[in-house]
Amino acid sequence: MKKVVVVCCIVMAAVFSAALSSYADGDYTTEVTVYKNGEPRKGIKVSLEFTGLMGGLTDSYYTDSSGTAYVKHSSKGEVKVYVDGNWSKHQTKGKAPGRINVYITD
Repeated sequence: MKKVVVVCCIVMAAVFSAALSSYADGDYTTEVTVYKNGEPRKGIKVSLEFTGLMGGLTDSYYTDSSGTAYVKHSSKGEVKVYVDGNWSKHQTKGKAPGRINVYITD
């Protein structure tokens, strides 16, 4: 009986790990544009957190000269946008894939 429980736990852990890592790179792209004091900002780190049952965090991407980061992911749904690792300052949510604007002030 112990072997069955251990095998089930290992299989479930592998499936869960694969589901979370699938957010890192995938079939979809969400465009996130960051504005600070009304101007698009280059070099800002952006990631998305999927908020559903099997939620996960994407890899980080950086905004280009037009203030836009192209975040790749494998899922669709509601997301929180993290800017430089922070969500609480601007609390931007959106749908992915799609386009999301984030407005930050000093």
